[in-house]
Amino acid sequence: MLTEEGGEDETSFAILDVRGKKQRPVWTSKESKTPLPAKATFVAWIDDKTIKLESPDKKPVVLTQGSDGTWSVNAAP
Repeated sequence: MLTEEGGEDETSFAILDVRGKKQRPVWTSKESKTPLPAKATFVAWIDDKTIKLESPDKKPVVLTQGSDGTWSVNAAP
């Protein structure tokens, strides 16, 4: 299950994986070098390390977890 956690202001938020006993950050607006497209929506968990989102213009956005545990954003151009 994914959840969104708001930050100090309207542009600060995080996406958390809450499937286990401890919440794990997947993506945070303050730490990510690649922003998510504005108003991207959740589509599906592909597997434990891949989350598919969709931007408002229907382009796919994929969050993937690397072997080191960090998550990255892969957006279609």
